[in-house]
Amino acid sequence: MIRTSIACLVVVAFCHAAAAQINGGVVPPMTPPPPTRHKVAPYDTPTTPPKWQAASEETLSAAAARQLPLVLYFPGNEPGGHELMGEDFEALSLEHAVFIKLPLDNQTSDDSKSPGLVPISRIRSATPCEAYSVDPDRPCVLVCDWHGNEHFRNTGLFRAATLKDQITETPKRVDLLNARLQGRLDQAQAHLDAEAKDEPAAMKQLIRALREGLVGLPAAVAVAEKYTELLGDLRGRLQALSEAEDLAGLKALSRITKATDLETEVAEAIARLAPDKSE
Repeated sequence: MIRTSIACLVVVAFCHAAAAQINGGVVPPMTPPPPTRHKVAPYDTPTTPPKWQAASEETLSAAAARQLPLVLYFPGNEPGGHELMGEDFEALSLEHAVFIKLPLDNQTSDDSKSPGLVPISRIRSATPCEAYSVDPDRPCVLVCDWHGNEHFRNTGLFRAATLKDQITETPKRVDLLNARLQGRLDQAQAHLDAEAKDEPAAMKQLIRALREGLVGLPAAVAVAEKYTELLGDLRGRLQALSEAEDLAGLKALSRITKATDLETEVAEAIARLAPDKSE
């Protein structure tokens, strides 16, 4: 790599001298050569690797305690692929973020997707490529917060400075997203506390928050808890209404449970009582 760079400089110097003769001895300004590839590309082969850490519970808990962003590296399995290396990347791994190299999925798993609306941690999945929708054939670098929520995705060549900017920006994004979720939660609670209680409107706000797919953030945890609490109450009502064969009550319940994890069960209860009637 260094020999190639020197050779390029020799050629540039020769052309520069030739240009001086053509221009009557007037030396034109030299255009600096482009930076060598190992200065701009993370997938090259300098000698200094980042400090890699395992995606263990200990590592993730320590990152969360210090609120350090996670840099998740999926090397990919394309022939002739390069490694994420270089002194600048090493410095980032020592001071600014936790660098984790994730293996390619060697199995299929049902734990990569949540079985319901409440999102689950993707970083703790047994199949991280699938969980993060990463192409296993291409190298990919994700910048996530300390809970594993993705904020930036890099699939091509980029400078360490770009990665540093993304790492620096991640806590700001976390604050903005947490505030947005908290706003949804506050609106939901306001609908529930209103004199004219509006449960469908409250549930709509919670569903919008859950569909952000965020985990670990204080507001995300609170939203999931409120949704689970309401769902438990609605499930109790579903059982009571089904036992009482209260078709009108079930139809009213269906308006609250629309797009929730309880929607299908309510629809089935209505169908049992009115099999020949459609909504």
